[in-house]
Amino acid sequence: MQLLRVILLTCLWLLSFEVLSEELNTEIRIGALFHLSGEWAPQGQAFLEGAELAIEELNSVPGKQSFRLIVEDSKYLPLVTHRAARKLIETDKVHAALTTCMSESKVAAPLFDRASTPLVTLWDSSPELEALGNYSFAIGTWSPSSGEKSAGFSTVTLGAKTAVILSSNTGWSSAVASSFKESFLGRGGKIIGSFSMNPEEKDYRSVLLKVKSLGPDVI
Repeated sequence: MQLLRVILLTCLWLLSFEVLSEELNTEIRIGALFHLSGEWAPQGQAFLEGAELAIEELNSVPGKQSFRLIVEDSKYLPLVTHRAARKLIETDKVHAALTTCMSESKVAAPLFDRASTPLVTLWDSSPELEALGNYSFAIGTWSPSSGEKSAGFSTVTLGAKTAVILSSNTGWSSAVASSFKESFLGRGGKIIGSFSMNPEEKDYRSVLLKVKSLGPDVI
């Protein structure tokens, strides 16, 4: 939590520079587009706590500026994320916004880019996020490295020659799966199967039977 608070504090401080240079006596409104309910609610709640601590610390510094955090729950759903992003931009008129992950950023970033409003993704970082627009930024773990490290471990440590990829239909999982595939093939491996499931699926028996029949060295 301490590290998260420091990271968020730094982001908010940097994002405020442009605003401060133009409006010296203003309330700086920071949007928080986090998934606070649903499957990933604990992670969203953790980011919210860090953001609240950062805002509290910024407001403890004497000066003419004040910071306000405007919170919207994306529920980790695209339609809700889109609606919440529009509210932050059009109604709340935030100066900048924070969001948690790639799935939310892919929906919200085009809206923030058109509004020339910075959007910072906290949990993820990837080429896909970099390409979302000039006002889209990311400070999280570099997603391709997860796939690259997995491919290196599979081929070097485990000596795997064949692999089956299991992923979920989410932005982060798809990015890691793509990175793993590219790196594994580049190391001389062979992908003999690839299966992607929806996050809400709970019964994987049919997929696992197919994987078993393929007999990969690594999954």
